[in-house]
Amino acid sequence: LVSTLAFSVIIINIADKFFRPEPQFVAPVPGTSTMTQSLGPISYNTHQIAVVVLVVASIVALDWFYSRTLVGKSISAVSEDQEGARLNGINPLHITMLSFGAAAAYSAAAGLLAAPLMLASTSLGLILLIKGFMAMAVGGVGSNWGTLLGGLMIGCIESLGSLYFSSGTRQLVLLAVLLAILLLRPQGFFGKPMGRAV
Repeated sequence: LVSTLAFSVIIINIADKFFRPEPQFVAPVPGTSTMTQSLGPISYNTHQIAVVVLVVASIVALDWFYSRTLVGKSISAVSEDQEGARLNGINPLHITMLSFGAAAAYSAAAGLLAAPLMLASTSLGLILLIKGFMAMAVGGVGSNWGTLLGGLMIGCIESLGSLYFSSGTRQLVLLAVLLAILLLRPQGFFGKPMGRAV
């Protein structure tokens, strides 16, 4: 985790040397708009709806991939027990490289979807990385639906906090809520409790 964050900071500083650090506008998903519409007290735009639909569809596809395909089952096997997977004819190195490449592509797609809402900048990835880790911790490591729930909860807390608190206080409230959740359920909402090795 620390190595990933450190590597991200290095990449951001290198990218700043080659690209403009100022935030840039990115076009939304074709057929959608970032123009805000209101439905009672709720404000939204069609790009946000498209993002929610695409995220839910991707989680359904990932669940199907891990449970129904040989490659998906191989990835699960390697994550559980590399030696056991190797004894069953699975190459952990190839599976790890495949997973890393797929995760990078998934992250790039997430950046393309988020950029129209947050503006594209060299620091956008680090912001999404931290929020993603927070959502995963709250939802539970290994649970895609739990991570989605954690992300929605973080977004709701930030949105409601912006109505009543300043930017700094809003982040403080968010961290306090997350700390309280993790104190009550260290494994997150849908994570499995880990046994202690003696």
